[in-house]
Amino acid sequence: MAPLLLLGLLGLLGLWVLLRARTPAPGWPPGPRPLPLIGNLHLLRVSQQERSLMELSEQYGPVFTVHMGLQKTVVLTGYEAVREALVGTGQRLADRPPIAIFQLIQGGRAWGQAGSPWPTKPCRSSGAWWTSWSSTELFNIYPRLGALLQLHQPVLRKIEEVRAILRTLLEARRPPAPGPGPVHSYVDALLQQGQGGDPDGLFGEDNVVACVLDMVMAGTETTSATLQWAALLMGRHPHVQGRVQEELDRVLGPGRPPRPEDQRSLPYTNAVLHEVQRFITLLPHVPRCTAADTRLGGYLLPKGTPVVPLLSSVLLDKTQWETPHQFNPGHFLDAQGHFVKREAFLPFSAGRRVCVGESLARTELFLLFAGLLYRFRLLPPPGLSPGGLDTRPAPAFTMRPPAQVLCAVPRPRTLACSLKTDGPSPGP
Repeated sequence: MAPLLLLGLLGLLGLWVLLRARTPAPGWPPGPRPLPLIGNLHLLRVSQQERSLMELSEQYGPVFTVHMGLQKTVVLTGYEAVREALVGTGQRLADRPPIAIFQLIQGGRAWGQAGSPWPTKPCRSSGAWWTSWSSTELFNIYPRLGALLQLHQPVLRKIEEVRAILRTLLEARRPPAPGPGPVHSYVDALLQQGQGGDPDGLFGEDNVVACVLDMVMAGTETTSATLQWAALLMGRHPHVQGRVQEELDRVLGPGRPPRPEDQRSLPYTNAVLHEVQRFITLLPHVPRCTAADTRLGGYLLPKGTPVVPLLSSVLLDKTQWETPHQFNPGHFLDAQGHFVKREAFLPFSAGRRVCVGESLARTELFLLFAGLLYRFRLLPPPGLSPGGLDTRPAPAFTMRPPAQVLCAVPRPRTLACSLKTDGPSPGP
């Protein structure tokens, strides 16, 4: 009797979910009809989720609803819809939805903006929908089932390895005695705050480690991936690389490395770096959550609604860019060759949740990119043409380039050395 009773209960549960899923929600944006339990996951390709969402927007419009499992999520696509939401709603779209893996990583602490799990390798099987999703994504969609199946453990093990390294570094920088002292870094400032004048324990070791972990993951992953893409695209487009190097030689002269203030005098180099960031759509989307009832695209969304402003749809919006799917530095140049700032250039997001490190990241990227091309010519390995370099993104937390090798040839000497562009770290 027990198995029959269990089957009966499961059948009733499935019927209830099916009826609930098929009941239209008044006032919500349109979207594809969800299936029981999995919602619309079967429509989202794991390697190109943002492309799948952009295709759905062609059918349902710039503001539509998708079901991530049982969670209804509103997706915004295109420059107009995304900018209206990010800039025009003020604090009402400044929250982040609860993401299960982040909560585990940070132990429930609300430090920083949004940490990121260590990249895991997505499953490559082509069978049922669940074989196309990484264990971390499945854990976020179905936390209880994920906890039962221990889907989060590989990520947590890698995070703990990083935490152990950070604790060692923090201990090495901890001052020998409490009191004011020279502050040379973000870490020094955190440690100083925790000395003596921290009655609430906000700057205890666990919170300091959490802050530094956010900085390491959010601050280095995006910059390093962008530079890898830049190197790869220069090898793929040698004529663009040549024009950058001609401008660097002409403006900087022999023997002087680039400085931050040189950006204004290097319009083509600046345009190329901006086009790299636009073309790669490194971080396709970071979810938001309505902090209050919010009207978007004519729809009143209740407080707590997850919202995905699809940044890749802005960076590839055909109404904003002349050749959105081509690598074209001319997007950022006028007829006279002057650099042009474009309103639809939003790789760092916009509004209340704009990337806090945008200014630092821009300077870092310029100095490293210009310095690299000032010293080296980037070429495909022998036997491979520039067009043979693979520019299909390998999905992880960011859209990294696939692992391959470039040759960095010192200018003007001809001694070559290897420069590897790494793809995402292989998962377990």
